[in-house]
Amino acid sequence: MDSDTLQELKGSGFDKGTISRFELYIGLLKRWNEAFNLVSKNDLVHVESRHLLDSVRLVSYMANEGSLIDIGSGAGFPGLPLAIATDLDVTLVERSQKKATFLNQVKLELELNSLEVCAQDARQMKTKDFDLATIRAVDKPLAAWALAAPNLVVGGRMLLQTGEPVSLSFADGKLEGTDRAEIGWVSVVRKMR
Repeated sequence: MDSDTLQELKGSGFDKGTISRFELYIGLLKRWNEAFNLVSKNDLVHVESRHLLDSVRLVSYMANEGSLIDIGSGAGFPGLPLAIATDLDVTLVERSQKKATFLNQVKLELELNSLEVCAQDARQMKTKDFDLATIRAVDKPLAAWALAAPNLVVGGRMLLQTGEPVSLSFADGKLEGTDRAEIGWVSVVRKMR
């Protein structure tokens, strides 16, 4: 892991054990990437700054939630780093069987007992009510909300990472804010009913 990433993780209060798990995860991602095409080759060079750090910065948006669903997890961002960094019960939903296989391998090797991997389309995932949903680079904001909302409890929140700021009205949801992030924007939408 590069020194800038280590510095930021330490500065954010992550202990050595958590940082070590982040390093193991990134190592697995780099090893599996060639066969499974988890991230683009261009992104692989920046996986720590562009993906890992961008994911763990969402911790500052969390309150007292107990469960999180990450929709369209891909290589695990942001849900997997959040599972490593917090004590949330995290469910990663990824329809690509190849990527889900990778996510399950990371779960086993990092002994993430509070992590569940669902290899299915998010539209089929309506079996549990979650306090928090994360979506990153999956769809346009309103379509992302349509995927997240059925899985959230009333009062639950979606953390949406986008390239552009969001200023929309969401059915049964309230946009609580859109903040400039290190990379892109983070919008918070609360489910109202």
